[in-house]
Amino acid sequence: MKNGVIEICGKFNVPSTAVKNGAAAIREKKSKYKLWWRTRQSEDWDAYLAAKRETKKAVSKAKSDGYMYYMLDTREGERAVYRLVTARHRSTLDMEHTKIVKGLMEPFCAPLVRSWRGGESTKITVEGPVLPITAVEVIAALAKIKSKKATGPDDVTADVWKLLGDRMSVWFATLFNKILAEGRTPDVWQTSVPVPVWKGKGDIPDCTLYRPIRLLCHTMKVFKRVLGARLKKIVSVSLNQCGFVEDCSTIDAIHAVRILLEKHREKNRSVHVAFLDLEKAFDRVTHELLWMSMRSHRVPEEYVRWTKLLYAKPTSVVRCAARTSRPFPVEEGVYQSSSLSPLLFILCTITKEI
Repeated sequence: MKNGVIEICGKFNVPSTAVKNGAAAIREKKSKYKLWWRTRQSEDWDAYLAAKRETKKAVSKAKSDGYMYYMLDTREGERAVYRLVTARHRSTLDMEHTKIVKGLMEPFCAPLVRSWRGGESTKITVEGPVLPITAVEVIAALAKIKSKKATGPDDVTADVWKLLGDRMSVWFATLFNKILAEGRTPDVWQTSVPVPVWKGKGDIPDCTLYRPIRLLCHTMKVFKRVLGARLKKIVSVSLNQCGFVEDCSTIDAIHAVRILLEKHREKNRSVHVAFLDLEKAFDRVTHELLWMSMRSHRVPEEYVRWTKLLYAKPTSVVRCAARTSRPFPVEEGVYQSSSLSPLLFILCTITKEI
């Protein structure tokens, strides 16, 4: 196999260019850090972080180029061959054509919605009065939002709200309560900007291999954090649910599977494991199914109304390297980058049926 790879890909020596680029990047990173140490300016710190990221890329490339062919004589040599071929093939791909996937798949949950529609969608939960949003809840929500994140359609980052302190939290609480009283959100809240990000596998022109990350208004993210915190105090999920659950990890499920495999191997018994993957899971959930699922979990109708306001008339504008598309309506699915979406997804009855 080694001789065949060398014959096709050519003889390889450690590229001095890659090593020199890595060394130059390290020197640049050190100089940026020394400059920030003297000035203590935020601009110099950002420049140092950018140089640090570029240094990691350069060093990683130099290491991979230097040790790829030497790994062919090891036990992992066969895997190294496949990685080399995949990397070489990926570098030759371009975006001259795209693969259209429209109309190839039926909506995933349409049969479930039709089967549950018999009177279930009109079921209203019994509830008491719901307290208005307070400044304390807003402060807790702002603290959980990460800094230096991409902005949404309004181009206002959450870092601005954090700098204003307690005054902004009181103003936010007043704004949110007014929105809930009027029953209408700002128009900019209904607009999202999906940015397609390649998953790093498969053909680049294949549209199904891109993950749409939606850029949302940071003000709406604060409201969703407040709503999500209230919903988590009410609903209860299955003990077998490991993903999207606070203080829980999928590592626990992985350990459980490994223990089962070891136990069956000790007793020389067969074991069968089924792995299910929901393709475009967040995009396949219908809004009507969300309201039904929330009511089935005894969520107060007022919180269902709050959630409905966020999905009243959602529209999207896709942004890519070439251009920005025209606005188009979004009739189903939850937002990919929203903190509330994972909770709504696991509450959905689709996961219960699976």
